[in-house]
Amino acid sequence: TTTTLNPCGAAGTICGTVSAVETSANLPDIPVELRTAAGSVQQTRLTNTSLAPTENYRFTGLNTVKYYVAPALGRSQTADQTQQTADLRPASLNASVKAPFILRGVPATVRVQDTPGTFVLITPYTGTASIYPLTNGAPPLVTRGAVVGPPAYTAIYSGTTGLDGQVQIKVPYGSYYLTCWKPTPCPSGTIYLRTGNTPLNGLNPLAPQQTFSVATCGATSASCP
Repeated sequence: TTTTLNPCGAAGTICGTVSAVETSANLPDIPVELRTAAGSVQQTRLTNTSLAPTENYRFTGLNTVKYYVAPALGRSQTADQTQQTADLRPASLNASVKAPFILRGVPATVRVQDTPGTFVLITPYTGTASIYPLTNGAPPLVTRGAVVGPPAYTAIYSGTTGLDGQVQIKVPYGSYYLTCWKPTPCPSGTIYLRTGNTPLNGLNPLAPQQTFSVATCGATSASCP
């Protein structure tokens, strides 16, 4: 007896999950592309966690041909498989195909609000604030994703609040501290006063696609020189 495989429950269907390796949670709003053997994109679906727990994307009403499925990855993201083959040809005995993917590097977002022009530095290092003076003519120099030392930290993420006093900074899964440099009018001109080193989220890891909001960088103990 020949058994036809139908893991998605409906013929002519490709379904699956896209999840985060860091938390094993299914991820919403990740584009998944359905491609031909030549690489042409036939359809795109955004993952939707309101579907069944065993899937968060689904292509239906497909022809009995061979397809390829792949998530569209963002910057610094990787998948456990670049693409998967979904063969719906009669000879394959697949009425439907399930194609799961596991992603690494989907970022969280830290949203900070404070004085316009505030320089925001996010690092996993506990001593970031202590190595810089409370008052300085300018924030630390950051180039190519690293703070110019000492010390030469490399796992850093930074941004500057805009005219609306807000900035959004993407960070990978992990625990972080926040340090800010606020532009402050002083008799000698505008200088930057540093805040303390504030733990984010109680030092609980920021998960992929999580948004963590900071209402203020906090006060600084410094005053104009």
